[in-house]
Amino acid sequence: MDSIQSPLPASVVEGGGFYSEDFETFSVGPLVPQGGWASQFAANATVVDPGLSGSTRAALHTSDGSAFAGFEMQSPSFGPEFGYIEMNQVLSGTTSLYQMVPLDENTGVFNTRINFEVDGSITVGQLDMSGSSLIFEPSTGSWTPGTESTFGVEVTDAGELFVYQDGTEIFAGTEVNFALSGTPSPITALWSWSDNAGGATDTQTWDDIDFSADAPLGLPESQPVPVNNPWALGLLVLVLAGLGFVAVRRFA
Repeated sequence: MDSIQSPLPASVVEGGGFYSEDFETFSVGPLVPQGGWASQFAANATVVDPGLSGSTRAALHTSDGSAFAGFEMQSPSFGPEFGYIEMNQVLSGTTSLYQMVPLDENTGVFNTRINFEVDGSITVGQLDMSGSSLIFEPSTGSWTPGTESTFGVEVTDAGELFVYQDGTEIFAGTEVNFALSGTPSPITALWSWSDNAGGATDTQTWDDIDFSADAPLGLPESQPVPVNNPWALGLLVLVLAGLGFVAVRRFA
């Protein structure tokens, strides 16, 4: 996929531009189009019972073994706000690479892309020094197949990026748009990505997604979204569309 511009329509959001989804009102079966969710490969995304942490529903992606990479579970649009988004996740299998991708659909820019590497490490996407590609920096986090963890991403209006696992900061860096242009992007959606390298034993389960102003350690609360120069923004979308291609092709 050469671009990460959103194919999604406007969605129902909760007060103040924030969003929360526990999938409890969803029907077991296809995820798409329930609750405004979408997918590049809808057949791979389902709603399952039981969910995580004792719930009765969760969203599940199952690898199809095709090795065709794509954005598998795509939330409806919300925000835009600077703040903190988290979800509960369980990964099974160690063949397919999965990502957590917070993004700004209004500009077509991802804030970062978080890799759950097949060796159990977690790496975080940062713009390289040349500003031409995305590199994945190590974090202090890790994951284990079948073990539930809460992962969160904080984006501030100063362009700071923080990643958390179970309430502990595992990475601090710079939001991608801010690193490239000096203008930070807010969060408006949360997508998953997979390279679909493994078979049906590789799955990604999401539950209890919450987008709010407050990060676990009391980092800055959400701020008004700045007005961007439309000409600079147009150039930025084109450049970051290319970055989306680089990031996907690295693992395709």
